[in-house]
Amino acid sequence: ETVIQVTAPSSLDVLEDLIQKVIEPAALDVDREGTFPRTSIDALLGAGFGGLISATDVGGMGAGFDEASAVVRRLAAVCGSTAMVYAMHLSGTAAIEQHYAVASAEPSQQSVPAPAVEVSR
Repeated sequence: ETVIQVTAPSSLDVLEDLIQKVIEPAALDVDREGTFPRTSIDALLGAGFGGLISATDVGGMGAGFDEASAVVRRLAAVCGSTAMVYAMHLSGTAAIEQHYAVASAEPSQQSVPAPAVEVSR
């Protein structure tokens, strides 16, 4: 008996489909007109890429930074504007989730790292 294991497409497979159908066709107009890549960003968010690096227990994909950087690099090869907006989204997501993790931790485990540079006033 042959067992066939069916797996969900990887995020990079899904990304390639979005690039071909939505992002690449829109890229020229976005650059020429200097507009926000709304169609491309909406497609990424609609496909779940808004939660790429978010934990699965909060509805995200649970991907690491290696996969996230691969997604941003691939986007940048097609549309720099989309890649930049998406990279900013990932940065904001990481900061918000880190803040939430620290704020919801037990008081004894809450710590604020010392500043890397001393600030004098």
